[in-house]
Amino acid sequence: GSSASAALPPLPPAPEQGAPHVGGEATLYLEVEPAHLNPLLADGIVARLTWHNIYEALLRQDPVTGAIEPCLADSFTLSPDGLSLELTLREGVRWHDGRPLTLRDVVFTLTLAARKDGPAAAWAADLEGLTVTELGPRRLRLGFARAQFSRLASLAHLMILPAHLFARGDFTAHPAARAPVGTGPFELATWHPGRLRLERNPHYWGRAAWLDAVTYRVVADRAQAVELARVGELDLIWHLPADDAAALADDGDVRRGALRLQRYAPPQLLAVVWNCRRPALASAAVRQALDRAIDRRGVVAALAGRAWPTAGPFLPGTPAWTPPPAVDAAAARALLADAGVPGTITLLTPAGSRTAPPVAALLRDDLAQVGVTLALREVPWGDLLAALAARDFDAALLVEQSGLEPDLYPMLHSSQAAAGDNRGGCSSAAVDATLEAIRAEADPARRLELERTLVAQLATLVPLSYLAVDARTALISRRLAGARPTLEWFWPRDMWIAQ
Repeated sequence: GSSASAALPPLPPAPEQGAPHVGGEATLYLEVEPAHLNPLLADGIVARLTWHNIYEALLRQDPVTGAIEPCLADSFTLSPDGLSLELTLREGVRWHDGRPLTLRDVVFTLTLAARKDGPAAAWAADLEGLTVTELGPRRLRLGFARAQFSRLASLAHLMILPAHLFARGDFTAHPAARAPVGTGPFELATWHPGRLRLERNPHYWGRAAWLDAVTYRVVADRAQAVELARVGELDLIWHLPADDAAALADDGDVRRGALRLQRYAPPQLLAVVWNCRRPALASAAVRQALDRAIDRRGVVAALAGRAWPTAGPFLPGTPAWTPPPAVDAAAARALLADAGVPGTITLLTPAGSRTAPPVAALLRDDLAQVGVTLALREVPWGDLLAALAARDFDAALLVEQSGLEPDLYPMLHSSQAAAGDNRGGCSSAAVDATLEAIRAEADPARRLELERTLVAQLATLVPLSYLAVDARTALISRRLAGARPTLEWFWPRDMWIAQ
C-alpha cells in the first residue's frame, strides 16, 4: 500500500471530564512485579514506574509533541556544533528524604552512566567522551566527543540519582533500588508483593500531582484485571489484547459509560530479532530470504486488523518510513538455493502474551512455504530477557521502542553488540558509518536523506524483520480523568478523579 494509506490515523480524543482538581486515589494495572526501581537499570516496566514519576531528569520531553523542556535544569544551552551543553541546576529542589539536589548528584549520575564498563553501560553510547566542568555552584558544562542530534532527548530520559544514597555499595543490588528516593511528583509509600503505592510529593518543586496517591496493582491474568475494572478495583488497564478489546466494545459497562476504551498507537514496533552470530543466520542472504517470505499483511490480520504493517525501523506516518514490500516467496527460495537452507531456527516468544502466539504461528507457516523450519518456544519474560542479554537465542519476537525520530545507534551499531541493545549482533561498517552520520547531522533535511539510506542498507542486511505497529487499546474507568496515552505511556501526574 501507499505511505498515505498506511500512515497512523489520528486517534480519538479523551472525553471532556471537567477541570483538574486535587484529591482522590487511582489504581493502575501492572502486568508483572518489577525486580527493582532503579531507573538507570531500567526495563520497560521500571521506566514506566520511575521516569518523571518518582525520579526526574535534567530535561523533560513533552510526552505528546516531543519538544524538549527544562526540568531539574531550569535553563540549558547547546552549542551550535552540538559538542557542548551548559546547564543551570534548578534551585529549591529536594529529594524525597529532604536533602537538597546538588551538582554532586548530577555529576555522580552522568559519570556512572558514561562508563562503558559500568553497571549502567546501556547509557554509555549517548555520553561518549563525556567531560564535566563545574562553572559555579549550580552551573555545569558537559562536553561530548561527537555531536548527536538526539542528545537532548537522551538526557531527558536519564534520571538523576541521589549520590548520598547510591555512591556507596553495590549499585546493581543497592537497597535504594527497592526504596527509591527521587525528586519527582510522587514518592514510594509502600511496596508489598503485588502492590506499589505512590503518594503525592508534598514538597514537589513544580506543578504538583492532582491525585493524592496512585496504587500499581500487579495482576498476572488480564482477564482477571478486566473483571477488577468492572467492579471498580482498577481504574486503568494500559493494554488489552485485540480480541478482548473487540469483545468489550459491545460490553454493557462500556455502553453505559462506566468504562471506556481508548485506542492509541504506541511508539513501538513489533519485530523479529535475528541472532547474526548463529551460523544458520550469519548470512545476510539467508536473513533477506526469511524477511521476504513474511506476509506482513497477514501479521496485521493476526492482530485482528488493529495494526499497521511496516518493514523498517521508523514509524508509519513519519518522514523516513517506507511501505513494506509484498511477499516474494520465489525470491526467498532463490536466495536460499544459493545461500543454503538453514537448519531449524527457534523463535522465542514471551509466555502469557495473547498477541505473540498467532503472529509466531503465521511466521512459522510463512517460512515453511520456503522450506525453513521455525520452532516456536514460549518462555517467561524474565527468561527471555536473560537469553537476549546472554546472546543465547536464534530469534526472538519483541516489541522495539521507537519514536517520532528514534536514534537507532544503540540498537544497530556494531559497538553495541557485546553489551548494548544490539542484541542480534548486527555488524556492518556501512551501517555503522550511516548511524554515526545520522547522529552527527543537525540539519533535519540532510538527516532524513541519511535515514533513507539506512532503511535501504537494513533492507539488505536484515538484522531484524520489522513487522507492524500494534495498535493498543486501554480500558479506563469513568472516574479517572486525564489518562491520556503519550509517547511515554500514561503519566499519573496528569490524572485526576472526575467529579
